[in-house]
Amino acid sequence: MARTNAEVELKKYKDLFLEVFERSSIGTILTDLETAKVQHVNKTFLTCFGYKKKEVIGKSSLELNLVESKFRKTIAYLLKQKGVVNDIEVVVRRKNRETFWSLTSIQVLVVGGKKFALTSFFNIDKQKKADEHLGHLATIVESSDDAIISKSLDGTIKNWNRGAEKMFGYTRKQALGKHISLIIPPEYINQEKKIIKRIRKNAIIEQYETVRMNKSGEQFHISLSASPLKDSTGNIISISVIARDITSQKKSESELILANKRLAFQNEEKEKRTAELGIANKELVFQTKEKGKRAVELSIANKELVFEDEEKGKRAAELGIANQELIFQNKEKEKRADELSIANK
Repeated sequence: MARTNAEVELKKYKDLFLEVFERSSIGTILTDLETAKVQHVNKTFLTCFGYKKKEVIGKSSLELNLVESKFRKTIAYLLKQKGVVNDIEVVVRRKNRETFWSLTSIQVLVVGGKKFALTSFFNIDKQKKADEHLGHLATIVESSDDAIISKSLDGTIKNWNRGAEKMFGYTRKQALGKHISLIIPPEYINQEKKIIKRIRKNAIIEQYETVRMNKSGEQFHISLSASPLKDSTGNIISISVIARDITSQKKSESELILANKRLAFQNEEKEKRTAELGIANKELVFQTKEKGKRAVELSIANKELVFEDEEKGKRAAELGIANQELIFQNKEKEKRADELSIANK
């Protein structure tokens, strides 16, 4: 009778175990350690690995090729040394040969003098890919030449990359836990408070030009972008800041402004000279016209002078003729006088 009650009780616990085993949300198999054959498998395992129950029962994990070979030695070592495997990350294989990352545990159970391995597989593929993605992002952040900083809403520095170390001169150890005013000139503190106030209202600040200072107290221009960081419930818990040193850009802009001013001045001077040249050309044209007029007047005067000279020549000729006539008449008068004198004698 006692034996019957014990058997009933054992069956009760066995049924309870199988129910829990079957309903578990974690893929689980029960393997006979002596034969290495699978004795039980739950629905979650079958769904996750793509098998039918009859394809798994009576097969070994090696036959099913569940765990990639490079992880098998680690599992065997842990079982031998510790008799248990707790939450190790391994790559497992589905029926269709697709692989995924699993958080795997193995517990050794002794039932009726026989040893069984209770192996659980929890799919962490998405988490691993997310971790890899975060790892890539962390690498990008750490290797960026831009200063990438995160700070709490009260201004405490929580993260500080190599770009920030290079830009501001403070090591990560020196900056973490300090207030962000460490790198803000006193005259820009109120500006920083306004930025935080805007971010608390879920605003995103993009390419905001301001001034920061390095460890030696030297001030320089930066372009700042800031955005809120939220927790899983959507609450803003910190602020991400990306700062780029634009000192060279600002210097180039100043040089360009100065060059533009010089060019504008030179253009004004050219315009003045062009205007002066225009006036000078007009004066030259006027003087040329005046010279033309004077040349015409001189030509007319020369013609008149020639005419007068010709008239004088004519008059001189006429006077010469008149003088000859007078000489002739005088000679005739002398002849007559001589003839009259002879006649009177």
